[in-house]
Amino acid sequence: MDHRWILPVPEYYARLNSYILGAFAIEPQEEIQDREYWAALLRGALGEAGEQSVLDCSCGWGTQTIPLAKLGWQVTACDISETSLEHCRKCVSQEGLSVDFRICDMRDLAQVFDRRFDWVVSCYALYELPTDEGIRQAIRGMFAALKPGGKCFLLFRDMDELMEDQPRHEFHGERRLPNERIIWVQDWEYESEDQVVALDAFLREDLTRDPSDYLRWTTETIGIRKKVMRKAKLQAMLLEEGFYPVTYLPKPEPWDNPRLIAVRPV
Repeated sequence: MDHRWILPVPEYYARLNSYILGAFAIEPQEEIQDREYWAALLRGALGEAGEQSVLDCSCGWGTQTIPLAKLGWQVTACDISETSLEHCRKCVSQEGLSVDFRICDMRDLAQVFDRRFDWVVSCYALYELPTDEGIRQAIRGMFAALKPGGKCFLLFRDMDELMEDQPRHEFHGERRLPNERIIWVQDWEYESEDQVVALDAFLREDLTRDPSDYLRWTTETIGIRKKVMRKAKLQAMLLEEGFYPVTYLPKPEPWDNPRLIAVRPV
């Protein structure tokens, strides 16, 4: 593997955002359906907002932040990627919502927040911290950010299933623009039992060139290393860092990813 493709998290998302928020921007109807899905999922897991506060500590483009704000939660959103946070801020403004934004690494939560929130939410982010100690730091930060009796909701890719099946390629979509076509595929490289690398390849076809011209196609590849965080180990880590109880929620469908609720004791 060419390790020049593996980038730090902020740089990876800055490069990824240039495609996702550009050529692969979600269509309005897709965006409505996506937010309706997340609103239903979050309401089912967290219950009604009332006057409660929530920290979305890996907010990304606002996939959870915006539905939470629309459901009436007092939302604070933070992320390590400035480009992701800027897009989230723009969407929140367009929706006429109110969210408190912070640039913050998940591993630094304990230095920024202290017993402030009724809930902490993080989806599809913990496994992007490459070491066990980094994940423990994030868990300690989530614990520190919660009021006594507060709860943490985590949703993440099923790494047990990933390592069992070890899929190699995933097709993420195709977009046609006036003068080009872009295809997005992702390849998984299994470095060890503890780490995998996700490689995103964007294939651009220049439609202004002759079909026989080999320069018609160009490719850009970016990658990020992910931690193989298995369900049992994550549950053990949460318990060791003071959460109790830690409960995996039933999956609505067999193919859904794992989700859990961890409680900071009173």
